[in-house]
Amino acid sequence: MPPKTKSMEQQVKDVITRFQLEMSGHAPTKVTVTLDQATLIVTLIDALSPVEVTLSQTETGAAQVQEYHNRLFMCSLPALREELQRVTGVAIQDAAVEFETDNGVVTHTFVNGTVIQLFRLASGIPASKWTGEISSS
Repeated sequence: MPPKTKSMEQQVKDVITRFQLEMSGHAPTKVTVTLDQATLIVTLIDALSPVEVTLSQTETGAAQVQEYHNRLFMCSLPALREELQRVTGVAIQDAAVEFETDNGVVTHTFVNGTVIQLFRLASGIPASKWTGEISSS
């Protein structure tokens, strides 16, 4: 029996996990992927190392972690776009990474190590090609 082909959702999770590990040296404990029309939302749980979580507990430390991860993301973005386009068959138009600390100020780092990545696609991906969660809104 031939090996089962991975779903597009699982392939995206694999790409994101590999990039996160290569970029930061720390793999998230969980990756979720949601497709909402032409927006791909990737959430990385526990994406920060224990040292980064501790550092993020101060305003100055959170800013340093934010800057570090923003630079890592921007440096890897061309290759990440290419890989996501290969998997989805759709060009990535825009991408952003946002982090949030527990003080309610959007900075770019969750204290608990959660990272959300948003990718706006050039067009939608048909539901028949995607086995993950598809929002109807």
